[in-house]
Amino acid sequence: MLSETAYPHLVEFMEKCLYQSAAPTFRDAILAWKQCGEASVRDVLTELNGLLSESASEPFFTQFVDKHCDYTYGNSARTTLEYIKGVLMS
Repeated sequence: MLSETAYPHLVEFMEKCLYQSAAPTFRDAILAWKQCGEASVRDVLTELNGLLSESASEPFFTQFVDKHCDYTYGNSARTTLEYIKGVLMS
């Protein structure tokens, strides 16, 4: 089983920006992290890419997202993580 401690930048981002409905929209909450600078965004994207490339089960992704994020997108936790990645890359 994967350990979420392997993704400290991603967890920090999610807990600061995506928890407790931090912004009016999911997109706004994600974009707030861009104010932290390119290096912070790059660190989160690197960890997101690593997490999404893992062969984890959907229940792991669901548990990860449910624990650190109050927003959802689409019909799965993986879709939510892919949406976060897409917005950060925009």
